[in-house]
Amino acid sequence: MTTIPGWNYDKPTEKALIAEFAKTMGADAARNVWAMLCRQLGFAQPVSRIEDLIAVSDAMMELGNNVRVAGRGARIRLITYRALHAAVVAPPSMPAPRRIPAGRTTTIQGEQR
Repeated sequence: MTTIPGWNYDKPTEKALIAEFAKTMGADAARNVWAMLCRQLGFAQPVSRIEDLIAVSDAMMELGNNVRVAGRGARIRLITYRALHAAVVAPPSMPAPRRIPAGRTTTIQGEQR
């Protein structure tokens, strides 16, 4: 399992997501529905890519009722992991400092000299 350094946030797995869905519909139903959705989407199990897990969660949301809520919760968890992982792997670069030409002084915007 991949943990994001500094965040202690584990990468969501197919197994963990099925366990979450099982709380809503029972273990057997969760495994069966997950497998059915993976087949419909053309994903081989176990699904490991974050984008693919999001797609299965989105498909789960389409089933409605309480499953929709569980699917939405899974989607939020997955996109949060994706965003945090991206920020750690490739943090945004800081803009280069602006250089002030020699002999020029700066003033606060709107200030009169």
